[in-house]
Amino acid sequence: MYISKIDITNFRLIQNLSFSFNSTLNILVGNNGSGKTSILEAISILAVGKSFRTNNLLNVINKEYCEFIVKSSVIYDVNDRVINLSIKRDSQCKKTLRLNKKNITVSESAKALPFFVFHSDYLINLVNIRQDRLKLINWGLFHVEHNFNSIWKKYNNILKNRNKLLKNKTNYNYIKAWDVEFAKVSNEIFDVKSFYFQQLKEYFYIYIKKFLPEYNIELKYYKGWGDEFSLTELLKQSFVKDLSLGYSSLGAHRADFIISINDTPIKEVLSKGQQKLVSIALCLSSLKLLKDKYNKSYAILIDDLSSELDVNNVSIVYKYLLELNMQLIITCIDITQLPKFLIQLDNSEIHYLKRGKIYNQSESLLEL
Repeated sequence: MYISKIDITNFRLIQNLSFSFNSTLNILVGNNGSGKTSILEAISILAVGKSFRTNNLLNVINKEYCEFIVKSSVIYDVNDRVINLSIKRDSQCKKTLRLNKKNITVSESAKALPFFVFHSDYLINLVNIRQDRLKLINWGLFHVEHNFNSIWKKYNNILKNRNKLLKNKTNYNYIKAWDVEFAKVSNEIFDVKSFYFQQLKEYFYIYIKKFLPEYNIELKYYKGWGDEFSLTELLKQSFVKDLSLGYSSLGAHRADFIISINDTPIKEVLSKGQQKLVSIALCLSSLKLLKDKYNKSYAILIDDLSSELDVNNVSIVYKYLLELNMQLIITCIDITQLPKFLIQLDNSEIHYLKRGKIYNQSESLLEL
């Protein structure tokens, strides 16, 4: 699977942009504010209906216009089957996603255009913020466990109702009827996540030993409650506490996976650059697992990877990214920031950007 073409209209500083990608390596070069990250952002919004840069999609509409439009062609399998995706969002917050001229949901769009984005904020947050770590697990499960979304939605509905009852100071005899189903679905989620997590760990330990061989970095999964009693019993024991809090303190929503060195959080041991390598190892592990075990392929978007990494580690990361044999779309300010072997690949394409316009590799930025 790879993105073969994209058309962007009225998106941030891009008024009208249309160009093609190759299936292997695409490098977007330009100064800050040239529009290169906006292209990655447009792909993200097209795939999942939201941006990795802002929570408000009105911010991405070019201020001179009232809507943005992003369209793409995706070549999807060995038979070169082409699908066409589009998204339109207007200033009234109306969003329209279409696949081959038919309206679709965000979930359908995400499956039609599977992608993964490496960007600095995410790589910093991944090792330090629990919600981002869990999103990585949920992202993988979305693509391989077809029932996961429905189970997760069911769980969140039960959780919402249970929390409402707690806020209303409801008697335990009524809440315990919800607890049986709450515990059942929590255990179903744990079984699915635990199996996936164990597979992810195997790949992570391979990558992290290549990046940081001097450290004994461990991953441990916490399911959201302890093992001393059943979840139903623990919910009963925590009822008074939960009633006081007004929400459920145990359950699948409290899950986490802990990254540590000899039981010490890595942020207390590793530098920011080393923490970023841990995040990259987790991302590479996810992609490699999905490729090897589930035959999945993704468009990989890479923005500002080199910050806080030395030249040697940047080269190693790109080497492993190329080994995934997936489409890479990379941004950089200066082409010399990238390893020479990357630029010299026969199947690489380099595009220069300035003020939201793109130029061929042969044209010099000095001529713009």
